[in-house]
Amino acid sequence: MPPLPDCIERDLLKIEQMAVDDLKKAYQLCLKLQIQYAFTPDEAYFEIYAHVIRLLNKHNSILKNELVKSPTEQDFVGEVWTPIMSSIFNNRDLYLKWGDSVPQISTTARKRLCEEEKMGDRVDMRVVTNIEGIAHDISTGEFANGSSGPGKFSDDYQKVLRESKVILDSIVNRKYISRSDARRLIICRVCFQATGLDGELKIMRLVAPGLYTVQYVGSILIPNHVEDLQQLRKKCLPRLNYMKNQAVKNAKLLNAAVKKETRAKKTKSSAYQRSPSHDDDADAHTRWTRGTWFPNSNRNTPIIIPSDILC
Repeated sequence: MPPLPDCIERDLLKIEQMAVDDLKKAYQLCLKLQIQYAFTPDEAYFEIYAHVIRLLNKHNSILKNELVKSPTEQDFVGEVWTPIMSSIFNNRDLYLKWGDSVPQISTTARKRLCEEEKMGDRVDMRVVTNIEGIAHDISTGEFANGSSGPGKFSDDYQKVLRESKVILDSIVNRKYISRSDARRLIICRVCFQATGLDGELKIMRLVAPGLYTVQYVGSILIPNHVEDLQQLRKKCLPRLNYMKNQAVKNAKLLNAAVKKETRAKKTKSSAYQRSPSHDDDADAHTRWTRGTWFPNSNRNTPIIIPSDILC
């Protein structure tokens, strides 16, 4: 996991040390440094530190669970996570879509099962890129309140895993995505559980035709005590930054493939060949992706498995 820049590390460490003795002075230093780095990618780090310190100082802070009775999922999303994720994904190539929406690619994947239920999964957060006026999903996230029990988190975990695969498939199946392109794709996904302050980051890759792998990267924890503020610098920010960087890489790869398709359509070229530099000819007709299984909301309905999921 790439560390934060040295100069940023030093400034954040100074904020952490100051916060132990005086939250107000630490907050003022955050604002001063945020101005110094205004409209640069590094501004996000100080914006997030200021946000968390403000929550730590708030009287009825959601970070202090004993003061907040029966917090809802949206309490955590709205008060804690939305400002953080919006700061991280403040990028010209990406934007966030919040609020239980259904990606079109998810609905398309589900229709292949020929079920009565034609709508795909609803997800809490989508990382999206816009290419030629059309939205394309790049990553996804799901939030679960700990009071909902382990079953809710398990369902959300399966959903975000399934949606990561759908996103990966939608990119790999583009006409001008090569074998080497497919192997470079890394779909990052986040799933938040427990109190709503603790999440985990995992990545999905397609390493060979039909072979998907999922790797645990680490936890994403928002500190609820000033003494733990260093967890932002050591774990949370580097991991969220990694998620953003991978999303940007995937967006650029997809953007190039879509524009090649557009140019090919305009010139009505049916003889387009991939560049030999991709070393791709041997697998030109190999199917890299498998079908996706969606559980039916009606538990009494027979299970339908895509014909190509096991072959």
